Amino acid sequence: SSRSSVSSTIPDSIFGGNGCGGNPPPELLMLRPLSTTDIEMADEIITKSSIFVDSRADDSDAGDEVAVFDRDPLHEADVATLDGREYINDNVLHFYVRMINEQTKERVSDSKDKEACYTSYVSKSYFLTKLVGQKGEAARSGKKRAVRPRFLGVKDDEVPFSGRDDSSKNLARWPGSWHQTIYGCKYVAAKGSVGEGYRPTVFDLKLNMLVLPANLTNHHWLDIAVDFDKKEIVAYDSLPVADERLDVPHTGTNVLNSVVGVTVKDLDIVMLRRLCYEFRISPVGNKLAVMYRLMRIMFVQEAFLYVKEQGAQTEPKQHVLEEEWCIYLSPAMPKQNPSNNNCCLYCCLGANILAVGKDMSVLTPTIVEEIESNGRRAMATLALNKKEQDDEDSGEVMEGASM
Repeated sequence: SSRSSVSSTIPDSIFGGNGCGGNPPPELLMLRPLSTTDIEMADEIITKSSIFVDSRADDSDAGDEVAVFDRDPLHEADVATLDGREYINDNVLHFYVRMINEQTKERVSDSKDKEACYTSYVSKSYFLTKLVGQKGEAARSGKKRAVRPRFLGVKDDEVPFSGRDDSSKNLARWPGSWHQTIYGCKYVAAKGSVGEGYRPTVFDLKLNMLVLPANLTNHHWLDIAVDFDKKEIVAYDSLPVADERLDVPHTGTNVLNSVVGVTVKDLDIVMLRRLCYEFRISPVGNKLAVMYRLMRIMFVQEAFLYVKEQGAQTEPKQHVLEEEWCIYLSPAMPKQNPSNNNCCLYCCLGANILAVGKDMSVLTPTIVEEIESNGRRAMATLALNKKEQDDEDSGEVMEGASM
């Protein structure tokens, strides 16, 4: 069958390097060539899922399972968010994240020279939310089509950020303990916690890159990258708050500390605007719009503090020195069309680029145009291909058992 234009827009430079010990270099999942059949099947499942959501009697009904990756299923209500009428939800993003991490694991495990491998991990979006104690309604699949709450689904008399103290207990319970391998050392959980003592690791090697997808107020997705080689923590955003790099000084005001425990109605617009001036961000809009911009600063600040705290809990201890690390907001991510809801596509593709050791310069205008046109179809195709592969594997197992 004929191929879509995506196959001719991928420069060879994207796939050069970081191939691990003689293995082929990694690919970017969303840029796999789509056949005419792929496009037709993607359109069919997206349309079918959208019709289901628009006609369902029970808003909590997620519909049929379209695909599953380990414990992360995609239902019709999730796939319906690929139709362009609303933001792509967290279940779709997490499915893609699973595929990125599986790609990395296979690349490392298949390599004859694991030390030469570029190792990375992409977290689920819940991690940063828990790290700052962020309250609010997640963009789950069981919700009716509607305009989402303006700010986190939090009422005026509720506290949007409870702070890192409340969230730290949850982080120790995360399965896989990926965050305990960031220095290639074993981590000792706090005495009395669920994970007391040594815990299993994702890789035997240290991570080169940790990518933390972030969600702002159920309206926007971006990537926070922790680059352990360059000692940088960077926000990559398809709707940046400035056209130039914005460095976040370690001596600057901590945004989370400024708002923690404060209800929405008690947020001080004067204080928030002062923070904007300090970090060279536009203070235009009401206090919720201003807080929306400041959350980018909050996320990179808290990611650094987390890395620093984790370093102190590894054996041997890793000393993370502020003067050696840079944290900043980068304008390198191509800008999306602000009139559409494609921020999750950029977030997923950006995470994939960072996970294979590349930078945003590989995203040429032609590729960006293709992502805007066919990115949602590509996401649906990945889910359908996973379902097809699982069905084939299941059939082979059943056939072998009957012999």
